[in-house]
Amino acid sequence: MKKKQVLLIIGLLLVAFDSYAQKPRYIKSDKYEGVIFAKYCWTTSKIAKNPYIPTDKEIATMEKKISESISILLTDFTETQNEVFKGSCDIVKNLTKYKRQYYGYWADNGEKIVIVNFYLSVSQKWKERMYPTEMGGCNEFELKYSINKGKLYDFFTDLSPE
Repeated sequence: MKKKQVLLIIGLLLVAFDSYAQKPRYIKSDKYEGVIFAKYCWTTSKIAKNPYIPTDKEIATMEKKISESISILLTDFTETQNEVFKGSCDIVKNLTKYKRQYYGYWADNGEKIVIVNFYLSVSQKWKERMYPTEMGGCNEFELKYSINKGKLYDFFTDLSPE
């Protein structure tokens, strides 16, 4: 009888821990506001199978790197993708206005990667559910950050015509 009670308590604790761990975590400073997600928006994606939940300290380090390096990423993007984008957006000036959604995962090579989605305007439920970047342009963009290497890469925004 005692064994069943112990197993029941352990089972309840695991369920409670699992549901707590899956809730998005809100994070805010004077320079950024965002939500860290434990579940990826496309559950069938390969990266959804190896989640990594970044710490507040890792996010703060990454955000510092973003504020220092975003102009370099934008320059690289506009040179390789679209020169028109350069003159139409002032992402650097407006960086603090963008809300963020963070999702971390373990890459195949063991690196901890964080995808950051930036939104100039957001849904009321942006803190509850991860949204893929769809509108693109100046309104939405994403980038990746390697925690292990301390490197930002893969700046992307959809520039296709509506």
